[in-house]
Amino acid sequence: MENFKTKVIWITGASSGFGEAMAYAFAKEGAQLILSARRIDELERVKANIDRAAVLPLDLLKPELFDAKVNTALAIYGHIDLVIHNGGLAQNSLALDTSTEVEQKIMQVDFFSYTQLTKLLLPHFIARRAGHIVVVSGVLGKVAMPFRTSYCAAKAALHGYFDSLRAEVLPHNIFVTVLIPSFLKTSLTAHAVGVKSLETPISTGCSVDKAAKQVVKAVKRRKFQAVIGDFDKGRLLLWIGGIWPSLAIKMILKQTKAS
Repeated sequence: MENFKTKVIWITGASSGFGEAMAYAFAKEGAQLILSARRIDELERVKANIDRAAVLPLDLLKPELFDAKVNTALAIYGHIDLVIHNGGLAQNSLALDTSTEVEQKIMQVDFFSYTQLTKLLLPHFIARRAGHIVVVSGVLGKVAMPFRTSYCAAKAALHGYFDSLRAEVLPHNIFVTVLIPSFLKTSLTAHAVGVKSLETPISTGCSVDKAAKQVVKAVKRRKFQAVIGDFDKGRLLLWIGGIWPSLAIKMILKQTKAS
């Protein structure tokens, strides 16, 4: 079981919502944190509530800066023990109304930034023979929904990539945990990109504080995969989709017609 006392954890998307809640949860475990996102003022606000934390601004749409950012992150505390890929961009539009530019933007933030940063960190983890990669996917990585085509594709890609990577890096004592949050109370969908074809209020669901505590337990146990959140419709769809995929699809189609 992993002990986070004095461990260095780098969290992307740490300026609000789920990322902010995870920062507080791991800080309570004694971790030293590196907080990344685009909004420096919000990162400083989160940092003010944590004893040991550093701010590292990071734009996931600028991969050309990732090499320098990783070097800076490693220099802050001298090493990194664990990275949590949490930055995300939601979609809310019909596939026909979604431009290629928007699709590429979603894939860069929700998929490629995770793989690109991971590959830059792997030599450090391999040299130390220690490391833990945590990836925030979601129910929509397993159960596809309308109006979320590119977002679902990015989240599904995370499972294929990091499940495969796990087998490659485990011999180096590097662990990979894929988190599958169900519905959380965040503003992610309210900031969705694309032509708005549906209402996008702040999501209802499990509180991010409760979800963050579940993350700490899952990562501490080095779980390969963990569903996070309440026992809600999201978990039900995951369960049904796993044993009876056609029924899950029919339930989604029925819900779509009713909305």
